[in-house]
Amino acid sequence: MDTNKEIIIENIASEDTVRALVQPGSVLSKIHYDFRVPTPEILRGLGISERTIDILTDTDVTMAKLTIKNEPRRNLTNNFGIIGELVDELRNLNVNDNKVTLEGKTQNSTLQEYSYEVKNFMTPVDIPTSRTFDGEIVQLTLREIANEYFIRMRAAYIANIGVIRNLANL
Repeated sequence: MDTNKEIIIENIASEDTVRALVQPGSVLSKIHYDFRVPTPEILRGLGISERTIDILTDTDVTMAKLTIKNEPRRNLTNNFGIIGELVDELRNLNVNDNKVTLEGKTQNSTLQEYSYEVKNFMTPVDIPTSRTFDGEIVQLTLREIANEYFIRMRAAYIANIGVIRNLANL
């Protein structure tokens, strides 16, 4: 058996999608639904007056946003089974110009928005272009910048190796 195999991974999908919420300890706070402006019948069903509907038909409005939430400081649910069902059902609304985002938090994160859009895993890395030497600012050479880049990218990789392996299914 050949143990000297090379794996080349060009992109790693981030865990910041709605799937992150489908785990114990997660909380769902809000559901946002951005959609093309619907027909007058749907607007009537939302309780919008006839006069408002008439005025809107004379404007350039193309999108509407519906937010589903609870009373202030109360979440929609912390039942990950219900969250999972909502994630699966709301996926059907997330087509074309219609976008669904869920606001919530996982056991290991703070409150943030999660979407169905898959994004690549990223981590910020600051690369200095100068340093202070004897009280004066000195510009780094290209070789020094390249060295800083290597050192900091390696440190970011080592700091995130567990997350990277998880996301890459390794």
